[in-house]
Amino acid sequence: EVQQQFLKQLEEQEKEELIEKLNGVREKGFAISFGEKTKGTVSIAAPIFDSNKQPIAAISAECFEYDTDAEKLESITKEVIKTAQQLSFELGFI
Repeated sequence: EVQQQFLKQLEEQEKEELIEKLNGVREKGFAISFGEKTKGTVSIAAPIFDSNKQPIAAISAECFEYDTDAEKLESITKEVIKTAQQLSFELGFI
C-alpha cells in the first residue's frame, strides 16, 4: 500500500524510470550509487529477503569515491552481496 501511494505521486516518466532502475537492480541483485546519498561517496546495497521471498531490508556499504577504483568496488560489491545472502539464509530464504 505504501508503494502504491508513493507511485501515485510520481509523473508517468518518473515512474517508468524508477521501475526500469528497480528492474535492473533486481536482475543484478545489487545497486551502486555514485553520490546519490552523500556527495563524493559510492554506495553499494543489496536486498535481504525473508522466508516468504519478500525483500524486508537492505545492507549497504559506503566509501569515498576518490579512494575507490574498479577493483575495490568489485570487492566491496561481492562482500555486500555475500552478507545479504547470508542474512537472508538465516531468515529462512532459500
